[in-house]
Parts: sequence; structure tokens; C-alpha cells
Amino acid sequence: MNIYRDEMSGKEIGANVQYRENAFIPIAYWKTEETDEDKVLGNYQIHRVEVIGGKITGEYVNVRTGSGIKQGSYLLYKKYNDSKRYIFFENEGERCIEVCEAGKCKFN
Repeated sequence: MNIYRDEMSGKEIGANVQYRENAFIPIAYWKTEETDEDKVLGNYQIHRVEVIGGKITGEYVNVRTGSGIKQGSYLLYKKYNDSKRYIFFENEGERCIEVCEAGKCKFN
């Protein structure tokens, strides 16, 4: 995920993702949620939506848990057309895992 910020304000002005050698897919900031009542912990979720052909096709959620430590940071992707969800871990390259619900996934 590439995030572009205004140099003066630091506010996000755009973002995109690219899978392997494919084209860049634009994603747009949607909202930020504080996930803990104690703001000192710094836990939050930043939601962005994927836009292809002028339609919202998926959602990316940057999740920060564990009081801001790197081990508690990951990216959740939800595909809207088939409801599949994937988790990408920071600094793990192309490694991701499909999120499984109620025995719907098989593990090798």
C-alpha cells in the first residue's frame, strides 16, 4: 500500500495498492476508528475503500493493537464481491493468510 500525504499538513491525499506486477488500484480514505477508550494505548483502525471502474470493490483496514507495538499491526482486506477476507502482516513481503470462518477453510 502506498499512501501519499500533503507535505505541509501531513493529511492523506491519496493511496493505492499494487499486487505483484499488476496495475495500481486506487484506494480512498474512509474513516479512522479509535478502538480503545484509553487513547494512551494508541489502538486504532484506518479504513480505506478500493475503487475499480468507479465502484467500491473492497475495503482495506489498517489495524494497530497492542499499544502501538509492531507485532500488533496488520492490514485486513475484505473483497466485496465474494466476502473473502485476507490479512497482510507488516514486513512479511507477499505473505498473507485467508481469514477462515466456521470451518470454511482447509489447511494443508
